[in-house]
Amino acid sequence: MDAGPALAPYRDIVADGGHWRATSSEPWFEVELDGPFAGRWIALAWEESFVDAPSRPVLRFQTPTGDVDIIVAAAVLGRQSWAGVAPAMATRLLISPVGRAGPFRWRLVRAETMPLLRVFQRAWRRSPARAALGLVDACIGLRGHADINFRIALQDPPLTAYPQWRARNLRRPEPEGFDRPPESAAGVHVRFIAEDDGVSLRRDLQGQAHPAWSVSPGVAGAVASLVRDPQMVRLVQDLSDADLVTAVPADAGLPPHALLALVAAAAAHPDAAGFYGDLELRRDNGDVAACRFRPGFDPLLLEAGLLAGSGVFWRVGHLRARAAGAPARPARMAALFRPVAILPATRAATVLESGPAVAADVPPGAAGETTVIIPTRDRLSLLRPCVDSVLAKTTGPFRILIVDNDSKEPETLAYLRRLEDNPKVAVLRMAGPFNFSRLCNAGASAAASPFLVFLNNDTTIVDGDWLERLMVHAARPDVGAVGAKLLFPSGAVQHAGVTIGLHGLSGHAEAGVNPADPGVFGRLGLAHQVSAVTGACLMIRRDRFLGVGGFDEQGFPIDLNDIDLCLRLMEAGYRTILASDCTVIHHESASRGRSAADAYPNERRLFRSRWARMLRADPHFHPGLSLNQIEPRLG
Repeated sequence: MDAGPALAPYRDIVADGGHWRATSSEPWFEVELDGPFAGRWIALAWEESFVDAPSRPVLRFQTPTGDVDIIVAAAVLGRQSWAGVAPAMATRLLISPVGRAGPFRWRLVRAETMPLLRVFQRAWRRSPARAALGLVDACIGLRGHADINFRIALQDPPLTAYPQWRARNLRRPEPEGFDRPPESAAGVHVRFIAEDDGVSLRRDLQGQAHPAWSVSPGVAGAVASLVRDPQMVRLVQDLSDADLVTAVPADAGLPPHALLALVAAAAAHPDAAGFYGDLELRRDNGDVAACRFRPGFDPLLLEAGLLAGSGVFWRVGHLRARAAGAPARPARMAALFRPVAILPATRAATVLESGPAVAADVPPGAAGETTVIIPTRDRLSLLRPCVDSVLAKTTGPFRILIVDNDSKEPETLAYLRRLEDNPKVAVLRMAGPFNFSRLCNAGASAAASPFLVFLNNDTTIVDGDWLERLMVHAARPDVGAVGAKLLFPSGAVQHAGVTIGLHGLSGHAEAGVNPADPGVFGRLGLAHQVSAVTGACLMIRRDRFLGVGGFDEQGFPIDLNDIDLCLRLMEAGYRTILASDCTVIHHESASRGRSAADAYPNERRLFRSRWARMLRADPHFHPGLSLNQIEPRLG
């Protein structure tokens, strides 16, 4: 296969017929640029096949002092690019195009160093003001300041710039070569149940690369009731169980790659009951105005109706089983992470999603006492309101266990002695250097309750039934950690789940939004699955916590211990849930002070090493979005 300009296999990549094959989950190409590139601007552009699952590439600059990795967005529309400054001592540029072993199709279409004048021209098209500042800095010799201004001008565009971003990145499919689907996908038939004869839909279907499709007139409301309406089975009686069916409004459309990506995903996931993709919204004049990005699969979001509506394709066999009275357990679905339908923006609100949020019940016999574990060292101004709020607000059976790490202030010691007179409070005293993981593990060992909550001493409880709202999920047999939605004292969201890979490590995407904001995925007001939650307020069954070894005291004494715990729970088969209806006020990091990004280098190095595969592949954050900022932006 043609590697593209100046691209050669470097490690764990071999040519395999018309595609490449990765022999590990971290394969690498080497990029040979047109001359020295250390400290210079570099422009790269690449393409990936629509028949492969989107994957974030990793750029690696090798330097004498260590590697510098940059995680970039996947080419969800077929094409993607990056421009930036190479480290001053860079000696080699590598690209890891996918994060999985096996065959893939990927090609580099541009790799070059850029003179500053061309950087200015590109920046000017995005942000004239920033580009002008960069030019002035360059002219007076402030190259570093110039690079910063140009980088800001070229940074990831906001979601509102989707039409321009789409125009740059949308590639036409090549069904006979680069985008040829697997042979097992050739026989998959896709039927569209349209509200009328689907004239506009047929026009888009004529341009699709996959030929096996048909359109049938449906019934009013078919979009919302496809899985529940027994008439649907009659409309697909001539199809096989492996075929796919969807219901669409009359004026829906399809991007050119939709069926190609869909049938390839159906072949790759033979056990999935359904498939869904992103939704593009179209203005009255036909132009695409925006995109509705959808998160990775989550049974809670399926129950709540967030993964229903247009852009969802069901296997015919699943519909027949439902019509025959099969158990209505949540169906396993696969996310395509590509646009697969185009809807009129004026109708989007009525056809995007359907179904009310579904409240989960605590399994019978699962409820029990909870021990609230609060590690602390002095800082009575934080500890007192935290403990007082738990005692005053909390309903249901609970105990508080304060793990005191060498408090010295007389006021704090007196307060702790008074608390020990309360039968609901116990104090465990531990000496030695502050080690958050060790303090929490000691508290868990001393507790006898079936449920534990780890609570920072800089939090304040808001709702009386906060423990019940967490336990609804923590009591489920397949759930490990459950976190609360944390709010800044101002009322803005501080934490609604952790995104792995954000800023190269992890972070709180969408922090700062209004609590009533549905968020870019529409899930902030719903309980949903995430890769990790913060330990500032985290519930877990005691036996599950001890079963995975608790927090890692040696590797993560201060930072990243909560995220590491959640990822180890994921490895053990447990889900992590964000209980969006449980809100807690968090004075973030007030108890130990705000830290610089490199304050805990050992923990950061270990986290990158242990969870390298997750940094580029958080299953609950869209691979087409940027990992550079907490505000969701286009990659």
